[in-house]
Amino acid sequence: MWMMTLVAALAAPSLSVGQGHSCAVLDAEVWCWGGATVEQLRGEGSPRKVAQRQAGLPPIREVAAGGRGQTCAAAVDGSLWCWGLGEVPLRKEGYDDVVAVAVGGAHGCALSDEGSVRCWGRDGHGALGDTVVPNVSQVRQIRAGEGHTCALQATGAVQCWGANDLGQLGRGSVSASEGPGKVAFLGDAVAIAAGAFHSCAVRSTGDVLCWGDNVNGQLGDGSRRKSPTMVAARSVQGAVSVTAGFGHTCAVLGGGGMRCWGASERGQLGVDDNQDQLVARAVPVVAGVEVAAAGQQHTCAASGRQWWCFGSNTTSQLGDGTTQARETPAPVSREPVSSPGR
Repeated sequence: MWMMTLVAALAAPSLSVGQGHSCAVLDAEVWCWGGATVEQLRGEGSPRKVAQRQAGLPPIREVAAGGRGQTCAAAVDGSLWCWGLGEVPLRKEGYDDVVAVAVGGAHGCALSDEGSVRCWGRDGHGALGDTVVPNVSQVRQIRAGEGHTCALQATGAVQCWGANDLGQLGRGSVSASEGPGKVAFLGDAVAIAAGAFHSCAVRSTGDVLCWGDNVNGQLGDGSRRKSPTMVAARSVQGAVSVTAGFGHTCAVLGGGGMRCWGASERGQLGVDDNQDQLVARAVPVVAGVEVAAAGQQHTCAASGRQWWCFGSNTTSQLGDGTTQARETPAPVSREPVSSPGR
């Protein structure tokens, strides 16, 4: 069985960002900031200028923020909850053994305690893998991109399915879409990421490999050439996790450092430079980064009980109380929560 213990679930940090909003788990509660409807944008942007606690949820182990304002959360009791901007969370029927969840452009996938994957939503590119994804088992991590999904298996192999027009499935070829299949020549992955149109993996050696779209240098190999096969991200050693956004990628290092590369037009690399970075650069974030999450044009990192964000802030997705873009990390503010009975 793949079910984590309650202690492990509450201890593991969870942070996820979407197109224009961000969410994290703290003390088994979900906090979200940013995100706005068209009507709200005509006024003062998002009403969630700082992190707000999401009510109506049981104790949560992991949260996933999607690209269209959708959010889902995997509860400690195995239930799955999903909601959109301004909506009340609803329990998803038929899901009662969930340990992890991923939300992409318009689809989502849940990982069961037995290591199988189930998906829902738009299936224009085969991103769903036919609901219960066939021939994919013993999965320990799932990630969803714009139209594709990847799963890390206990063996270290990675399987991807869905859109493959830019080689984001890592098969060595380009096609409209494909069903589940292994990423070629990868058998020792320990962590994975799915960006909008590219994917990455951390090897057991701490090296980062990426494949797919590369127009902004998000593969990190020093070029802008897309690649349907794995290429090594340069200047990245000792990585423990990786996260991929629309056109950029970041890796968390074993010592708590962080390096990012790719698109930087809104400061989403945190390097005080709005030019694309074709090779990884160090991010001057607070020490001790545990997890990072890359969205469309912003990035967040968690260190202890504090979250830091940088990049685009049109819908207050940085959670600093403003709509001002930032090229360097700024702490996320949390809305005070009244004590029970007050």
